[in-house]
Amino acid sequence: EARMKIRAAVQAAKDSGILIMARTDCRPTQGIDEAVARIEMFVEEGAEILFLDSPADDAEIRRAIAAAKGRPSFAVLSPGAPRATPSQTEAAKLGFKIGTYPTGMLSPA
Repeated sequence: EARMKIRAAVQAAKDSGILIMARTDCRPTQGIDEAVARIEMFVEEGAEILFLDSPADDAEIRRAIAAAKGRPSFAVLSPGAPRATPSQTEAAKLGFKIGTYPTGMLSPA
């Protein structure tokens, strides 16, 4: 099902300038091997940005980024999250190209 959805999204976005980001959140329940297999499938189908949700450690992050085969990987940079990547510098060293601080606006200045 995910394969067909990514394929359809990539086809619909063709020549539009829209980038397709594919996410897998199966790592906590199905393991890193399944998550990496899904990332590889997303790459095969043409997704331009890859997102592994809830990596357990840096080794899993490196596997996911390698599976992206040079395409940008997306990181949630949330200090205090189960797998926090608190600094942009650390995320960049791991190989991430895109990051977000989704709860940053909820914190007091």
